[in-house]
Amino acid sequence: MVVAARDILADPSRLIVALDIPNSEEAHRWSLRQLVEPADQEEPASESRDLETWNWLGQVILKAVEKNPALVLAQGARLIGDLNQQMNVRSGLKESYELKLPRLKTLFGDQDRRFLELLAGLPSQSDDWGPFGGRAAGRSCS
Repeated sequence: MVVAARDILADPSRLIVALDIPNSEEAHRWSLRQLVEPADQEEPASESRDLETWNWLGQVILKAVEKNPALVLAQGARLIGDLNQQMNVRSGLKESYELKLPRLKTLFGDQDRRFLELLAGLPSQSDDWGPFGGRAAGRSCS
């Protein structure tokens, strides 16, 4: 799976085509995360869920950002962090984004700061959420 994904997605344009699903539902907005860490509920166990095996993807993401920043940055953010949901009877659903620093470093290496700078520049009016705007109100790092 990792080799096949690398053969296909090593080209930033192909990555964008694979991710750009018009009117996509929430499940499709986690496509990269599902590729790297599939649920493995009914199918055979994944070949590799170790992010180090997928670290080549970080450079592809950085190149693809130039062509479609909102799409690629949101997918990248989901790959390096978690969306936490908490239900409160009075205030309703609260969502928060938690950036996982080890995942960031593993995926982007010495380009980790560059990815964060690009992510911070994502407009909060984006039609997809990002950790610094849109639906995610809370933020944290670990």
